[in-house]
Amino acid sequence: MPLKVQPLSKSTKEVEDFLRKDLPFNGLPLYDLTIARNQCEWFTAHDKNRLVGCLIVFKGGRGMYSFFTRGDLKAVKLLVSLLPYSSIFAIVPQDHRVLVEEHYQFLTIGKFLLMDLTENQYRKPETHPTERLTLRNLEEVNDFYLTTNAGAWNPTQLEIGSFHGIRVSEKLVSICGTIGVYQKKPGVSVIGNLVTKPKFEGHGFGTSVLCGVIDDLFKNYQHVTLMVESDNHTALRIYDRLGFTLHATQTIGVCQRRV
Repeated sequence: MPLKVQPLSKSTKEVEDFLRKDLPFNGLPLYDLTIARNQCEWFTAHDKNRLVGCLIVFKGGRGMYSFFTRGDLKAVKLLVSLLPYSSIFAIVPQDHRVLVEEHYQFLTIGKFLLMDLTENQYRKPETHPTERLTLRNLEEVNDFYLTTNAGAWNPTQLEIGSFHGIRVSEKLVSICGTIGVYQKKPGVSVIGNLVTKPKFEGHGFGTSVLCGVIDDLFKNYQHVTLMVESDNHTALRIYDRLGFTLHATQTIGVCQRRV
């Protein structure tokens, strides 16, 4: 029986159960499926009425749309072939890269490591005091990120999770925040948008705002995850000292449909 591909039905339980088998890996797709579903398109692939793959297109970020793939290779190959977009931002498991490249050419590409932290692994160092940022700081936080390369920033994130910042002379110089959450205890949260202004690097500000966010998230979520470029050795050393462990490897980049 050939694979059957269709948009996600009104019921999300089948897909949710499929993704819940690996909470740390699927923090962002599960967030997209639940809290951010109205900003997404979902497509699923079935084989003999069994879900074997899914593809998620997120439309809520700055700039172009992005997509995730999950499932077996045959299903993912078919799902990617049906994408209607001429250009899109891919966030896919490393073994799915070759399937994407059959239909799209990567214009930019990077190897990213998905890191996972649980509370019993967490080793918190001494840190600087930080400020919890909320919706009252929206304009200031948005202005901060607009001057950086934090592509994952979305103003709605201030409502879903924790953000912390550090000020120097009353100006924010370092911020870290939450880009996705799914189901409190035992759930998963995803950290992103960790940025320190270049002039203020090397003082431990980034580690401090990161730990402020981690402390908040462990009140509600079993897993705290983040993604980091595989060659960012400075960041990897910091994450290793805090207790993060490698969970998966992903290919991320802008791609354009082959003619």
